[in-house]
Amino acid sequence: MGLDVWDGNSSAVDAFETVTGVNFPLLLNASSVARNYETTYDRLVVIDQNGGIVFSGTKPASGDLEAAKTLIDSLLSDE
Repeated sequence: MGLDVWDGNSSAVDAFETVTGVNFPLLLNASSVARNYETTYDRLVVIDQNGGIVFSGTKPASGDLEAAKTLIDSLLSDE
């Protein structure tokens, strides 16, 4: 899920979705969610099924993507 950390309006978020081609849900007005998960713009966070943070990226999302994918694959194979 993507977070609108700038708390913009829905047309701005729709435009972002169109321009970037993202194919996942984008949560509007999500700055409080970002604060709760101690994240910011362009970071990956992986939340487990209990709502706990199991990965919190420290680099732009593209730099942490492989590590996050590996972790997710591992979590899914453990189920």
